[in-house]
Amino acid sequence: DIKLDAPITVIAGWNGAGKSSIAEALRLAILAEAPRVSLKSEYGQIVHQGAKSGSIEIESDSGAQSLHITVAGKIEDSAKNATAPAAMAYCLDPHLFASLIGNERRQFLFDLMRLDCDGPAITARLLKRGCEQTKVDAIAPTLRAGFEAAHKQAATRATEAKGGWRAVTGETYGGQKAEKWRAPTPPFSEADAVELTGIDKAIVTLESQLGDAQKRLGIAEHEQAQAAKRAQTIAHLRETAQQFAERADLVHKAEEELAGLTRSLTYAQQRAGSKPPEAQTQLPCPECGAILMDSADGNSLVPWKAPEAAPYDPDQAARIPDLQKAIAVQQRVLDRHKQNLDLADQAAKQFKVLEDQASVKPVNPEPIRQTVDTLRADIETKRKRQHELRAAQRALDEADAKTKDARRHHADVLAWSAIAEALAPDGIPGELVAEALDPINKRLAWSASDSEWQPVTIDADMTIRYGGRAYRLCSASERFRADVMIAEAISHLSKLKLLVIDAADILDLKGRGELLYWLETCAEMDELKTCIVLATLKAPVV
Repeated sequence: DIKLDAPITVIAGWNGAGKSSIAEALRLAILAEAPRVSLKSEYGQIVHQGAKSGSIEIESDSGAQSLHITVAGKIEDSAKNATAPAAMAYCLDPHLFASLIGNERRQFLFDLMRLDCDGPAITARLLKRGCEQTKVDAIAPTLRAGFEAAHKQAATRATEAKGGWRAVTGETYGGQKAEKWRAPTPPFSEADAVELTGIDKAIVTLESQLGDAQKRLGIAEHEQAQAAKRAQTIAHLRETAQQFAERADLVHKAEEELAGLTRSLTYAQQRAGSKPPEAQTQLPCPECGAILMDSADGNSLVPWKAPEAAPYDPDQAARIPDLQKAIAVQQRVLDRHKQNLDLADQAAKQFKVLEDQASVKPVNPEPIRQTVDTLRADIETKRKRQHELRAAQRALDEADAKTKDARRHHADVLAWSAIAEALAPDGIPGELVAEALDPINKRLAWSASDSEWQPVTIDADMTIRYGGRAYRLCSASERFRADVMIAEAISHLSKLKLLVIDAADILDLKGRGELLYWLETCAEMDELKTCIVLATLKAPVV
């Protein structure tokens, strides 16, 4: 029967005392997972020897739940139909993440960061990249089989489109050639030829002008959007900068707390005899030369005398280690508050820079949009006349149809190639991996700094590294550190703020201290609500 009164609870005992059973009981009650048996019919085997039944009861902020098992294997679970968050398993068993294969790790991180990887989400990303709607709709069913299958399908369709172009033209496909290719046309009147040529040139010129206008319109719309985004950023920076005084107050309070702890440590050291009391400053009398010093109340001078040796106080001596630990923790808290204060200061500076930039008004896109509409109308008019001239002769119609057919195949090549490129490993899959890895790797970097352990990183191919070395090449204690830091990052990002760490005695004495100081820092910053550490220790933890 354990009541957790503090954020961090260390449960110690000899081998076989039941420490791991506590961790496994939590997993059984919360996740319906019993590591020591494989079938539910075997659950009765985990009941304590000689008992008829066993039960697990957990009380938390979200309510109470219980699980009761008889020796016959009958199970009563109050949370039978409930589903625990996916991240919960990794918080209760820090070794679980490393046991996954690459694709499983990747999928879990996608789920943890709430990245949509289903068909509709990927098709939305393809459309955002400018991929053709009809082609995206055609490839969508294949996305259920994964990126590799969809990428292969798109590449195959691009190859088929090139074959279609070759069948129409009778020539070998080439991107630049296909862009300019026209079917041969039989002769027709010179006047028609001159007019058609003029229309072709006019369309090219107008399209060039239209492209330039559209580019300027895009720039103007982008600047307008940037101005709106800048306004939002200014508002955010203003809010952060306004927290400067509050954060400065936190720094001041932390400094006062640290100073108070330091004074307590100095007093304890003095009373323990480890640090002699400071002697009063000698003040020679200007009249008689006698050596004087300030009185106890500081209001007069009395004859100087050496300080008396402080008697040894064993109680104060016993306080010294706790005070030293408290000072170390408080120093970390002070450092974090100072970092937050620096962020507020930087926000104020950035706010001034962006506010100055906001004074420059963006170009109004409306006149450019009108120019674009006019050019489009002119191009459309000339295209109509162009079509009339080409329709004058059947041969020209056939040639025009052939040219259009070739262009259609070329457009298909471009469209399918764009989709294949987007579905390649360095396309959308790479974007998703980067979005999933960036938050957890940043959290792991913070943990390495606070714990003073080697940094843990997760590569794009889901390789775990500790201190730059692959996880599988590390020692057992190094893998333990990596597992715990990854589990804490998952706990933080999932906002569960829960961690169960078993077999912490794999660390040496220094490593255990670093572990507890790091966890205490997380608790001080309200980043960890409940942490249970299970270990066999040489002596009780003070």
